Amino acid sequence: MLNPNNLIPKPSVGRSEYGRVKVALPPGKGLMDWVRLTAGKSLSKKRSGIDNEEMSKHSSQDDCWVILFGQVYDVTKYLDFHPGGIPELMRAAGRDGTPLFNQYHAWVNYENMLKACLVGPFTGELNKLPPCGPSTIDESPVSSPNLNTFSVPRNLSEENLVKLELNEQILYISSTYWNEITTKNIIINFSELQSHLRVLVRPFEKPSIEIVIPVYNNSLYTSFYTVSVVSDRIIVLFDYEKNDLNLVLNIKGKIVKKRPTVQYHRGLIRSVKNLSHDTLLYDIALPKNVYFDMPLGHHVSVKIRKGNATLYRPYTPVCSVLPQETLLGSLQFLIKIYSDGICTPTLGKLKEGDVFELSDAIGDIDVDALIGTEKSLVLLAAGTGITPMIPIIRHRLSQAIRPPTKLLFYNKTEKDIPDECVMPVKYKNDVIEISHILSSPSSEWTGLSGRIESSHLPIIDNQTQFLLCGPDGFINSALRILEEIDCKKCNIHVFQG
Repeated sequence: MLNPNNLIPKPSVGRSEYGRVKVALPPGKGLMDWVRLTAGKSLSKKRSGIDNEEMSKHSSQDDCWVILFGQVYDVTKYLDFHPGGIPELMRAAGRDGTPLFNQYHAWVNYENMLKACLVGPFTGELNKLPPCGPSTIDESPVSSPNLNTFSVPRNLSEENLVKLELNEQILYISSTYWNEITTKNIIINFSELQSHLRVLVRPFEKPSIEIVIPVYNNSLYTSFYTVSVVSDRIIVLFDYEKNDLNLVLNIKGKIVKKRPTVQYHRGLIRSVKNLSHDTLLYDIALPKNVYFDMPLGHHVSVKIRKGNATLYRPYTPVCSVLPQETLLGSLQFLIKIYSDGICTPTLGKLKEGDVFELSDAIGDIDVDALIGTEKSLVLLAAGTGITPMIPIIRHRLSQAIRPPTKLLFYNKTEKDIPDECVMPVKYKNDVIEISHILSSPSSEWTGLSGRIESSHLPIIDNQTQFLLCGPDGFINSALRILEEIDCKKCNIHVFQG
């Protein structure tokens, strides 16, 4: 069988300012163009199941299917929009692209981006499919006189990317690979089964680095620890009674991996609260000794067991609490239950004490830097598109950031507005203003009504940043309106997670 990669010349590639390999996409082939093209549309013919024989028929550039997490997508029309270039995506043509996705795009909400391309579930045997093809680009790190702290010498192995040091009860982790990280870029967990300590460092706009440190015994599993970052040096302080981590951690046996596979954590549901007629608030306790600090605007993948199938859905926590000495870390999720949905009816049956499996944080953008402290902020949210906005509002309130922040929150009826307990502010204070707009209000409603329109927007300037999240139709309308009022593209960010 011919390798489709051999039919396509290697592209000339560049790198983003943060070093990620990208190709120059032609005009009209960017992310926002794809969002507009696919809003409310289906670009594929649905099937109830796809086996190995059928999958192998769709491995060419003019008929390209790929498998992601057990679902088959017809990505033929998406090829021209792929920021890594057509040849890179063709590596997975007719095959299971999940390993490549986890390696290069774990932060991407593929279900939202490719839902117009969904064909159906893969019902064949993955181990009988050919593996993905080899890389079509040169991924050797490049140096830049202006980006020395992001550059990695060509002869520097992954093992040497990271330096570990032990001093009594402290583990120090340092590297020239990352800079300007905070605790929000770090996830730490123990694996008692595999006898190791795992540290995941997630620099913004760069691939993650995983450090796995073997342990000699399990005496650290019940120890409390704190995490801090000083001058890009990660400091993990353990409450370890023997006062010598050399007895526990085998730092010489460390394994360092770039672009690791996303790992899942078994949380437990502490409570489920009804916030509206179809929306639930889940409070999830993270496993003991898991350090998990969610960056603004990032999301997780939730693993859902449905019969013999395993499904995945992206959700953005509305609140995160770091672990304390007597308290587990926790995340809260606002989830709308659709009675005819594929996944949410299963989630709707979960109760206190049930397992809730969620992934490492997913995302690579520094939303904190994007919104800054000097910019006015306009948040446009529809339905559960409110979820990434709530942590941002909390952040603006906690920092007492004075440039105005305005949330325009679109719903269908009054009963669709979540209980005010989840909202940091109900309507207005001296920092935040919230407007509720309903498309089908009752006769008693005195607020704004209708669908999104330019008259709803405040007066803006070049320092106004727009953040958008919601259904495709809403996003498409919002982008059209912002384009009509000459809003710069650099001042618009659409949450895909």
